Amino acid sequence: MRIYVGSLISTRKQILHHIHAQLGEGAFSVVKEGTHKQTSRTFAIKIVTKAKLTKEDELALKDEIDVLKELKHQHIIRLYDVFDEPQFYYLVTEEMRGGELFDRVVAKQYYNEKEARDVCKTLFEALAYCHGKKIAHRDLKPENLLLRSPDNDRDLKIADFGFAKRCSSANCLTTQCGTPGYVAPEILEGAPYGTQSDMWSLGVISYILLGGYPPFIENNQRELFRKIRKGQFEFHDEYWGSVSKDAKKLISGLLTVDPTKRLSAKQALRTKWITGSDEKLAAHDLGANLEEFKKFNAKRKFKAAVKGVVAANMMKTFVGGAKATSLERKLTEEDIADLKETFTMFDKDGGGTISMAELKGVMERLGTKVSDKELRDIISNVDENNDGEIDVTEFISMMKKMPEKKNELREAFKTFDADGDGSTTRSELRRILIKFGQHLSDQELDAVMLEVDQNRG
Repeated sequence: MRIYVGSLISTRKQILHHIHAQLGEGAFSVVKEGTHKQTSRTFAIKIVTKAKLTKEDELALKDEIDVLKELKHQHIIRLYDVFDEPQFYYLVTEEMRGGELFDRVVAKQYYNEKEARDVCKTLFEALAYCHGKKIAHRDLKPENLLLRSPDNDRDLKIADFGFAKRCSSANCLTTQCGTPGYVAPEILEGAPYGTQSDMWSLGVISYILLGGYPPFIENNQRELFRKIRKGQFEFHDEYWGSVSKDAKKLISGLLTVDPTKRLSAKQALRTKWITGSDEKLAAHDLGANLEEFKKFNAKRKFKAAVKGVVAANMMKTFVGGAKATSLERKLTEEDIADLKETFTMFDKDGGGTISMAELKGVMERLGTKVSDKELRDIISNVDENNDGEIDVTEFISMMKKMPEKKNELREAFKTFDADGDGSTTRSELRRILIKFGQHLSDQELDAVMLEVDQNRG
């Protein structure tokens, strides 16, 4: 394959790269559009700078490449080629221009049960293939369900295999990973697990696609995890009264606490709901649920941005030579769970550590200019193993020593309130959300504004 993606660069493989528009940027890489020289087909080309990678980062990248090379399915993002050059890795993948699946759903004016069923069927097919290869994804969530084009709802792909692992047996994995709200109970319990953990995540996603809101909702993360561990959820008649019994039976089979009794992807594909009549399901209008879906999607994006703001504001304590307090804050289990989730806002590549580049990226997005020396000072204050990065244990230790503010959320809202008049306008909210990659419609912004007003008290 001969690729050109930019100003001409010659490589050892005699590949010509001609750089087009930049599509995205991470701590260690940039993603640029590339065009196949002979066919004019476009691709996304991730250019990873080797000098920015630690040994652990490089091993994690090679693991992800190893997994993706083996996966060739129409509903899994495709890795076409990898070029290993002296200074860079070039990863040639499908270009995903359609955005997130959930954003496409909330843009609809009309929504029925058949549409939800078709999406679930696609995801089960992709997971059946993946699990057949003995590969667990381990981080299935809305952000990782992408559409290839802006005008085709069926061209859906599962993306981001950064946490994916080969799974030789039913319970061969032990690392606790995943996203709160989507993580399986066996992972929360610290028990060995396997590919069935993905099916729990798909159960949560299927519930949201049909009901418009998550099965496990709690502002208190400790209570959220308690409900997940017990599999404590219900189908509220207001939103589920018109949904078919077969759909609810399938979801109950996925949200089963015991992974040995939980439906596999192949079993899910054989259920009545998946194989049932298109005509009957199309007659089940989910209009009221779609309105809930829009509210949920807006709040999901808003809360992601707020977590980033809170974390960055706490980090600012060290900028300019400020020191941590000698007294440690008392952290509850809920506080620690929140901090672990906040940690992922900085750990953009999912490598398990916050690098200097990742820290700088978040700070600058919030308008805080920091020098490399200041960044090194922040990291050196807590870098107990002297690897030049902050791991999750060091991050929690650092947050314990931060001077406690009475209302960190209120401090976060000051970031949203650009003109300092004590209120947050739609334009101010849109500005900060865009900085965190969250693009909301006017209707979604209305839902977020309501959330802001409620949180401000």
